[in-house]
Amino acid sequence: IVKPTLPYTPGTDGAGIIEKIGNNVTHWKEGDRVYLTGSVTGTYAEKSICNQSHIQPLPDNVTYEQGAAIFIPYGTAYSALFQCTSAKPNESVLIHGASGGVGIAAIQFAKARG
Repeated sequence: IVKPTLPYTPGTDGAGIIEKIGNNVTHWKEGDRVYLTGSVTGTYAEKSICNQSHIQPLPDNVTYEQGAAIFIPYGTAYSALFQCTSAKPNESVLIHGASGGVGIAAIQFAKARG
């Protein structure tokens, strides 16, 4: 069992607007819309501290709610379908338990692949 150091804020996924940047940050600016792929302080909070490597641009047509659900579910589904199994167009795919985030993402990826 891993016991985190307290106080502890869980969470790796998130989305929002950059409020402040560090002195050595060159790729991002305050006001940028982003989604997160991790954080230093946890994302189940109003604000989170992140490294530059944790931040990805959030397109204007994607809501913050959608952006906050991108990394873990869609990354997992993509890995399962295309990196682990190499799913190809016109193949049949059984997605067991397609009611959660990963399953819904897998359906979308499989349909898009054909």
